[in-house]
Amino acid sequence: MTLLALVRLMIPGLPIRNVTSAIAGWTYRTAVKADTWWFFRVLGIDIKVEDEHQILSELSATECPLVISNHQSWFDIFILQGLISRHGPMQKFLIKQELLWVPVLGWVCLALNFPVLTRKSDQAARTQDRAVAQLASRELGNEPGALLLFPEVSRYSQEKSSN
Repeated sequence: MTLLALVRLMIPGLPIRNVTSAIAGWTYRTAVKADTWWFFRVLGIDIKVEDEHQILSELSATECPLVISNHQSWFDIFILQGLISRHGPMQKFLIKQELLWVPVLGWVCLALNFPVLTRKSDQAARTQDRAVAQLASRELGNEPGALLLFPEVSRYSQEKSSN
């Protein structure tokens, strides 16, 4: 993934993006399958999803669904990936800029072309983040996948949940 991210950054253009996207997509799906196998088979985690068939059929109705979810822990990401990517499209996350500095994760986000938000409170930053989200939505036609948004991000709290 690091090599793919570097190639994508150093050689811009549609042909390179198509090749790196295909390789990154295959790598992503393989990693999700390995994670899912590990959680369910090795760790013995049993997850029950209400109306799983209906959820997956709704996601399959379009090449580029928007998935909005609350986010309470990093485990949420693995659950959603295991559920959605197993039978549906690859997921792209709207990520906050700080995640690019996390070792390995940052390169993976770059290689998979995840849209990056600044998540600052000033109006200029919010306008920029809105433009990034809109562009990501439009670009899903070029690189199909589910766009995953955690509006609460790491700010989830019991207080917000009860409101």
